[in-house]
Amino acid sequence: MTLLVGGLTWGLPAAGYTWAPDESGPEDVVAVVQPRPVGEWPSLSWYPPLYYYVTALPTAAFVLADHLEILPRAAEAWPMAGLIFMRATTVLMALGTLVAVAACAAEAAGAAAACAAIALLLTPAFVYYGKTSNVDVPYLFWVSVALLAFVRIITRNRMRDYLLLGAAAVGTKDQAYGFFVLVPVAIVVIHAQHRAREGHPASWVRLLTERRLSYAGVLSIAVYAAIYNMVFNWRGFVEHVTLVRGFGEAARDFPATLDGQVRLIGHTVMLLRWNMGWPLLLLAIGGIVQAVRRREDRWLLWLLMPAASYYLFFVAVGGVVYDRHLIGVMAILAVFAGVAGGQLWRAPRRVLGRGLVLMAVLYSLTYAGSINVMMTRDARYAAEAWIDRNIPVDTPVGMLVPILYAPRLGARPRVELGATLSSITEAGLDFVVVNTRYATRFESSATGREALAALADGSLGYREVFRYRGQLPVWATLQYEPAVRARHESAFSNLDKINPEIVIYRRGPAPRRR
Repeated sequence: MTLLVGGLTWGLPAAGYTWAPDESGPEDVVAVVQPRPVGEWPSLSWYPPLYYYVTALPTAAFVLADHLEILPRAAEAWPMAGLIFMRATTVLMALGTLVAVAACAAEAAGAAAACAAIALLLTPAFVYYGKTSNVDVPYLFWVSVALLAFVRIITRNRMRDYLLLGAAAVGTKDQAYGFFVLVPVAIVVIHAQHRAREGHPASWVRLLTERRLSYAGVLSIAVYAAIYNMVFNWRGFVEHVTLVRGFGEAARDFPATLDGQVRLIGHTVMLLRWNMGWPLLLLAIGGIVQAVRRREDRWLLWLLMPAASYYLFFVAVGGVVYDRHLIGVMAILAVFAGVAGGQLWRAPRRVLGRGLVLMAVLYSLTYAGSINVMMTRDARYAAEAWIDRNIPVDTPVGMLVPILYAPRLGARPRVELGATLSSITEAGLDFVVVNTRYATRFESSATGREALAALADGSLGYREVFRYRGQLPVWATLQYEPAVRARHESAFSNLDKINPEIVIYRRGPAPRRR
C-alpha cells in the first residue's frame, strides 16, 4: 500500500498540467460527463469514457462544493483536491487489480496468490501508474477482472464467469481489445473439453450456439454500446475511432516488414525486462516452464492466449510498444511468477527455495521502490525553492522546456522559448530554465544545438547559476538502468522523466551559488 500511496501528491499543486504525462484532471472529467446535445462527442476523446464515469463520483463532490460555494472552482485548491481524489481512485483500482491477479494464481495454488500479487506490485510501471490519474491501471483493473473470469471458465465453466468476462472486457482503453481477439476461440475449445470430460460431447455448431457463449457475447456488445452511448452518439463513436486510428498510424516505430517485426519482438522483450527486472522475469519464465512440465498446471498455459492475442493484434499490428503498453502482459506473467514463487516456497529444500524468493522480492522492492524516491527527490522541487529565493514574483522567466517537464514558477510570468538563438535573444529575459534531458530533443537540428551551446558557453550573455538532479540512495536499483542513467530521454517510457536535471541560466555575471 505504501508503494502506491507514496508520491500521491507528486507535482501538486499544478497549473493546468501535472508532471505525469497523459494525466486527466477534474476539469477533464466534467468536460466528458456533462450533458451535451445528441451527436456531440466530448472534446477530450483520446480515451473511451468509462474511466471518466468512474472518476465522476469523486469529482461530483467538488462540483457540488463549488455549487454550494464551499470550495470555489476558481480556487487553486479545487483542481488539486479533485486530482488527489482521482489519483486515490487509481490507487483503489490498483489494489483491486492485485486482488484479481492473486485470485487467478490461487486457482493454481493458494501459496501462489500472494506471490503473484507481490510480483505485479513490485514493478516500476505498476507503482508509477498505480498512483496517477490516467487510464493505464484503471484499464488493467478491468482486464484483470476479465482474466479472472477467463481462469474460472477454464477451471469451473460456470455461466456467471462467462457473463463477467463479457462485461469486464470493454470500455476503459481502446488497446485492451487486443487481449480478447483470440479469447473466444480459446473459450469454445475449453468448453468443448469440459463437455467431453462430463460425458456430453457436442458438435462445433452446437458449441458455438450454446447460450452461455451467446449470452456473454450479447452482454459484451450491450455494455460496449452503453459505455460509448452508441445509440445516441454513433457519429461521436465513429469520430473517436477515426482519431485513435490516425494516432496509431502516426505512432508506428517499427515498419511492417519481416525485419521490423523481428526488431519489434526484441524491443518488446527488452521492455518486459525493464518493466519487471531480471528476478521477476526469470520467475515468470520458470512458471511457464513448470506449467509445460507439470500436467496438473498445464491449464495455466491458456493464460498465454490473451497475451499472445494482445501482441499479435495490437503490438504487431501497430508496430509500436511502450513500457506502459505491456502492463497487462505483466499482470499475466505475474501469475506465472506467483506459481513459480509458490512452488519454490514449498520446495523440499525450503531454505534454498525461500531464500531465492526472498532475494527476488527484496531486489524487486528496491527496483520498484525507486519510483517513490525519484518522485520525492525530484529535482524540480529544488529548482522551485531556488527560484522562490532568487527570482522576484513579477520577473518573467524563460522556459526552454514545456510546462509538463518543468519546475513550477508560481505567479511569475512564464515565457515559452524556442530552441533558436533568435528566440532566446529577442525575448531578452534575465532567467532561462532548461531541462537537460528534454533539451536533447533539440540536438537533432543544427539550430537547436547552436542555441544550447551558446547558452552553455556564455556567448549569449547568460551564466549558469543552478544545476541539480536529485541524488538517490544507493539501494534504489532502478537508477542503475541505462534508461535512467542515459543523457538522452527514452522514447518508450515516462519513468525516466521523473527527477530530470534542471539548469537555470541568468543573464549577466553569475552570483554566488546558494
